[in-house]
Amino acid sequence: MIILYLNKKLFSEQVVLINQNASSQEKALRFVCSELEKTDAVTSDFFQAIIEREKVYPTGLSLSRNIGVAIPHTDPDKVKKSQIGFISLKNPVKFKQMGDASQEVKVTMIFVLCLKSSNDQLDMLQKLMQMFNDEDAMNKLIKIRKQEEFYQILE
Repeated sequence: MIILYLNKKLFSEQVVLINQNASSQEKALRFVCSELEKTDAVTSDFFQAIIEREKVYPTGLSLSRNIGVAIPHTDPDKVKKSQIGFISLKNPVKFKQMGDASQEVKVTMIFVLCLKSSNDQLDMLQKLMQMFNDEDAMNKLIKIRKQEEFYQILE
């Protein structure tokens, strides 16, 4: 079950954005980051820090069955309170592949990590990687079309 991987307390309804339209990586991230800023989870320079970090350390991952996810994050000093922003996209946007920026990944799910400590970031990255390797969990997430379905899966 997905709850084994993710802490429901790290999600709020304002930053669980389901089946959205975005024409680029930057537009998808701008949307999520603006919602995170509205909830006072991040500083006003969080978005720019995410974009700059993606240029150096890309976070796109190509999973089985052509599922693409991204897990952008930045330094904890840009985070006011721990939170995860989630967005699923109607149409994929391109991210650079984690570990090989010469490759592109078509991403339909983005988990924006806003965690106050480096240890929390590492722990959450490990949990997400476990979840990404769980085909049943990913099949459930990829089919979500409403915010309520996301929370039902977490419960």
